[in-house]
Amino acid sequence: MDKTKRKAHILKVAKTCFEEHGFNQTSMDYLAQQCDLTKRTVYKYYRSKDELYFDLVCESFKKFESKYLTIDASMSALDQINTLMDCYIEFFEESPFLANLMVTRKVYEQEDPLVLEKIARIEAYAKGIPLPELIDKGIQEGHLRDDIDPYQQALIIWGALHGVIEIAVNKTRLIENRDVKSFLLRSKAMLIQSMQR
Repeated sequence: MDKTKRKAHILKVAKTCFEEHGFNQTSMDYLAQQCDLTKRTVYKYYRSKDELYFDLVCESFKKFESKYLTIDASMSALDQINTLMDCYIEFFEESPFLANLMVTRKVYEQEDPLVLEKIARIEAYAKGIPLPELIDKGIQEGHLRDDIDPYQQALIIWGALHGVIEIAVNKTRLIENRDVKSFLLRSKAMLIQSMQR
């Protein structure tokens, strides 16, 4: 197996292990066993679980990015925002584990330069999501209230969606009839409505 395929294999197995057993309960020894590799070989590709974790978060953003890049730029800003939020909900439904990684990224002091580089890539992906620009365009088009700050509103939307997804992932019992799809769509509609004129 060449190096690229082996690294991809380790990442895929790590995703499965983290999903099934949790990040803290998955040791590098266990991961190496599941990969049918020595621990030393795994460490050649990933120096820590944190590095694996952040690569999975990067993968999450790449997958989400591939969804939102398909949005038709000729639509009104309001329709684009609505579609962007639909993409996020659809991504959650297709890949709940990866969507949850985007929501619950580890945020703490890091000193490992490789992990810091991965965090910088994640932040670049997050900044590439065009929500503030779409909100500004919606204001210019007259569909959205002109008393909102596009950047702050984008943070509010993402924060609210992340919170709603966190509930959908980890506290489903709190959702009426456990109807996660309706819960997500109602939440999205409320966020859109709060911005409209």
